[in-house]
Amino acid sequence: MGKKINNVGVSAIVLTLSRMINLALKITSTMLIARSMTLSDYGTYSELLVVSSLIVSFMVIGLPSSLSYFIPSMNPDDRAKFINFYFIAITVIGILCAIVLYAFRTQISSFYGNEDIQLYLFFLIVIPWASICITSRSNMLIAFSKTQKEILYSILNSVLLLLVAFFTYWYDLSLKQYLYYYVIVEIIFAILVYWEALTCIKGKIQFYIDLGLIKNVLNFSIPMGISVMISTISIDLDKLIIGYSMGEQSVAIYANAGKELPFVYVTSSFSAVILPLIVKYINIGNKDCAIRLWRESAYICSAIIFFCASISIVFAPQIITILYSEKYLSGVGIFRIYSLTLLLRITYWGSILNAYGKSRQILYNSIYCLLLNIVLSIVLLNVIGFIGPAVATFISILFMAILQLLYSVRLTKISMSNIFSWNKILKNFSICTLLTIIMFLIVRYLNVQTDFKSISTSFVIVLLVGVVYVLILYKDIMQSWKECTNHKI
Repeated sequence: MGKKINNVGVSAIVLTLSRMINLALKITSTMLIARSMTLSDYGTYSELLVVSSLIVSFMVIGLPSSLSYFIPSMNPDDRAKFINFYFIAITVIGILCAIVLYAFRTQISSFYGNEDIQLYLFFLIVIPWASICITSRSNMLIAFSKTQKEILYSILNSVLLLLVAFFTYWYDLSLKQYLYYYVIVEIIFAILVYWEALTCIKGKIQFYIDLGLIKNVLNFSIPMGISVMISTISIDLDKLIIGYSMGEQSVAIYANAGKELPFVYVTSSFSAVILPLIVKYINIGNKDCAIRLWRESAYICSAIIFFCASISIVFAPQIITILYSEKYLSGVGIFRIYSLTLLLRITYWGSILNAYGKSRQILYNSIYCLLLNIVLSIVLLNVIGFIGPAVATFISILFMAILQLLYSVRLTKISMSNIFSWNKILKNFSICTLLTIIMFLIVRYLNVQTDFKSISTSFVIVLLVGVVYVLILYKDIMQSWKECTNHKI
């Protein structure tokens, strides 16, 4: 655990693999919980998660993002001051979240038309603080080049939550019992974050207030925080609209079918590793290296993400059956639309804006995206029904990506044609489109359904097509991989 991973490519792939393991554990937990609960209880659980996510995005004012921005560019003494201020701030924010949610418990229940929400106030009071701490741990340890330690923590956390889900399923525990154990696990890991923070700054606890530091942090984080808040609302908007208009059973179906698909961990892992390095390159005036790193990482992610999107679109009924059971199959259309959003997740489009400290521009883009999503969600819900908000989400994410890319081009003064390897990305897309059509034809010819034999057949099809895809793109992927591995953290 003492040896750091200094290579960008290796660090990104290690983090990706760990997150995929982490993901497998979380998916298994979801499979167990979705099968052990009624649609009504699962809908209530989903509503609790949405409320928690929204209050965190409202209250945290972008502070977790500041870890990736400030830590790489600070000397040890300034880092200690920053970390001290940061953890005092998130503790206060966690307390404020609890107070706000308790005060507005009746209004939250009324919004959803679900009085059961008030039975789980203990969850709403604790989980926002815990989630802020755990998100902070990930950003902090990666910024300090302690990726291996973050991997250990995240996997251990998921293992314990899986055990909680297993006992809930095996002993047929109630939703309240499950949430009690869930909260206990999260409290333990939240407390450990404070210990890790002290380790990172070698125990330099300081309680005095550095107004200059606070001003710098808030100038960066508040616009970012509002941007994150707006993005969270935009992501959860469809679930809020469905919950308000259709009830908790519809929320249960939509919450699972409309989840951000886990393959984006590939992109988030690369982004988590390269963003601090892009910040360093920009700070020393090496814009070309920053763009080159961003370009090649986006290409590698596109090669993986596009194929994953193809699989998700073709085998949506089988995936939903495996993950959540057949009672969620009415969400296949929503699942396929969200699979299309994967095509837009090949990179964090705001990487360059973030590296230049242009958090205000990210904020403006997020506002435009949210307004578009609100209008389209309401209109499309009435025009095309249940899948309308999902279509609105796809369009608004596309709009956001285009805006941030255009501003990045203007900021760096690099042409649109050179900022990414568009020819190679288009080649990936074309190949995956062709493979998607081929897989659809095979599925229809073989009459693949959702029984065990059909699901086994689906795995074989994916494996064979995947081998062909890798053989086609292997040379291009390795070329970009070598470029990424030339950068050192």
